[in-house]
Amino acid sequence: MVFAVAEPYRDRTVRSLGVRDVEGWKLKVYGIASAGCSVYPPLYEDGFAVMVKKLPQPPVTPRRSGVGFAIFHEGRGVRYLLLCWWDRESELFSRLMVRGLEEDDLWVWAQEHEMAGAWEIQVIGFERDAWVDTVLTSPGAPDIDGYLERTLTIAAEG
Repeated sequence: MVFAVAEPYRDRTVRSLGVRDVEGWKLKVYGIASAGCSVYPPLYEDGFAVMVKKLPQPPVTPRRSGVGFAIFHEGRGVRYLLLCWWDRESELFSRLMVRGLEEDDLWVWAQEHEMAGAWEIQVIGFERDAWVDTVLTSPGAPDIDGYLERTLTIAAEG
C-alpha cells in the first residue's frame, strides 16, 4: 500500500461568525468552507450546544479567562466542529466532533487522538499569536477584549 494525497492543498475560506456568550464563556466562532461550499451555522448548532456544556465551570478563575474559540468547518464529505478554550493561563484545550453531510447524520465525538486538520490548525496558529500578543505579554493587565476583537479572514480562490 502506498500513501497518496487525494487532491492538492488549497486554502479554504475562513471568516468570523462573531463572538458568542455561552455558559458564561465568550467564544469567537469561525467558519471554514472548502471550495464550492459555504458554512451554514444552523447545521452546527446541535453539536455546538452539546460541546459548550462540556466547558469547565466556572469560566473565570485566577488562571482561566473564560474565552476561547470554535470552528464550524464544512469539509470535503464531513463537517467538523472544534471547540478550544484557554486555561492555565497559556494552555489550549480542545474538543472535536464530526458529522457526515447527510441530513440524518448525527454529531459524534472524534476519535481519541484526532485533533484538527491543516485548515483548523491555521486558525489555531492565528489564535495562538493573538493570545500571546494581547494576553500573555501583559501580565496583570491582559487585554481580553483586544483578543476577542482579533479575527482571521481568508478569502480563498475558487
